[in-house]
Amino acid sequence: MFDLTKKQAGVLLIGLFLAVASLRVYLALSVPSLTSGDAYHHLGQIESLQSQSGSLFANDFSYRAPHFFLPGYQYILSFFSHGFSVLLVLKVVPNIFIASLVFPMYLLIFLLSRVRHIALTTSFGAAFVPILWSTLNTASPMTVTLPLILWLIYAFFRIKEHAFQVLYFTCLLLLLIIHPSLFLILLGFLFYFVLLKTEKIGIIAADLEVILFSLFLVVWAYMLLFKKLFLAHGIAFIWLNLPQQLISDIFARFSILEGIYTISLVPFFAGIFSVYYFIFRRNYPQVYLMIALSIITTLAIWFGFYPLQEGLMLLGLFLVLLASFSYTLLLNYAERIKYPYAYPLLSIAVLILIVFTSLVPSLQVAHANIEERISEEQVATLTFLREQTHPSAIVFADIQDGYLLSSLAQRRNVIEPNFLLSLDASERYQDMKRILSTLNPEEAYLLLDKYGVDYVYVSPSILFNPEAQILKFDEYPKCFQLVYDKAYKIYYLACGVSDV
Repeated sequence: MFDLTKKQAGVLLIGLFLAVASLRVYLALSVPSLTSGDAYHHLGQIESLQSQSGSLFANDFSYRAPHFFLPGYQYILSFFSHGFSVLLVLKVVPNIFIASLVFPMYLLIFLLSRVRHIALTTSFGAAFVPILWSTLNTASPMTVTLPLILWLIYAFFRIKEHAFQVLYFTCLLLLLIIHPSLFLILLGFLFYFVLLKTEKIGIIAADLEVILFSLFLVVWAYMLLFKKLFLAHGIAFIWLNLPQQLISDIFARFSILEGIYTISLVPFFAGIFSVYYFIFRRNYPQVYLMIALSIITTLAIWFGFYPLQEGLMLLGLFLVLLASFSYTLLLNYAERIKYPYAYPLLSIAVLILIVFTSLVPSLQVAHANIEERISEEQVATLTFLREQTHPSAIVFADIQDGYLLSSLAQRRNVIEPNFLLSLDASERYQDMKRILSTLNPEEAYLLLDKYGVDYVYVSPSILFNPEAQILKFDEYPKCFQLVYDKAYKIYYLACGVSDV
């Protein structure tokens, strides 16, 4: 089988990393703002870390206090932000992190296939999983989490070597304080041993001991860290205390075809074929780990245990790993064909297919991510709230705008995407939907008064929400006084309850 030399593969791999990182950083820097409220939430947390008097978990402008999250990601970005603008760091560093996943992906596939050009092609496919480009301008913690997960898997396969034992536990501890997806990954490892047992494949006792120890360590650590959350929410803690209606709304807007598109057609169907082939036709223990991780991730998404967007990112990477085995099978078949050019033609065809089904959709997703950035008009509206309203004012907006209100406007919000430590999550979310959807301005006013709201911010999220009925605010000018009327509107609640 034709293959690249070690030097050729190394040069191409470094070139791929530099190209992906440069493209992502260039696109992120092409606009002056970040894309989501979550990104500005991270910005505020990092600025709080840099302030001697700042508290990472305190937020005076959130409807619930204090905040609770794993702080490792914020500490990492804070380390890189010394001497640089935090906004610049949020645009550059996460994109370099996620571009670096080509290195563990290459090493992992080469370890399993021993063919460098297959490993390199798989790394190219992993770099251009379309949904990963939705993190382009959002500073998502997944940009660090995904490469670490790949390094963890790679280190596990070489756990007998001392250096990789160090790498494995380093990744484990980093993930422990960065993102709770580590628990999902360890469940996938455990399911991997179940698959080996059902297929009557010998289990290496030392490997099982490592995973059981890791799982025990993570459960113990999270029980200590999340004890307050578990006592407050009980079993709802597993679902991050998300309102059931919110989970239903998220899945109502999601389609299977859209999910396949954001993962990419080639990894999806080639990955599914690998699952079928290696479960029903051939035993290959290492592939069973990718299968186990894919199944556990799919189940976690399906039952709402794991956020949809982040779950699809994980699933996309695991399917890319599985797709590499389908690619290997295809090239092995090409070698057996007597036609002399079958092997190179198939290799070129697969690369072209990846370009059209992964690279092009990735750039489309990146463009959409940039277009959804926080606009200058939004910044101006939020600046008005910060400068022209009382510091104690409470502002109502869509759930997606909660972090923007607390970070850019520096005003107390009514609702935000994080519901941990919220004791009235379902009621609050239902009230928000009712305020936006009702045609009765009096009903909306009474619900707003229930939460002590002083202002209503009609944001892009509300304007483009087909269920939102915003004309009711203009039809009731006595109580909804328009105090800001530009690209977006701000209404002041001028009546008392008795007046309504």
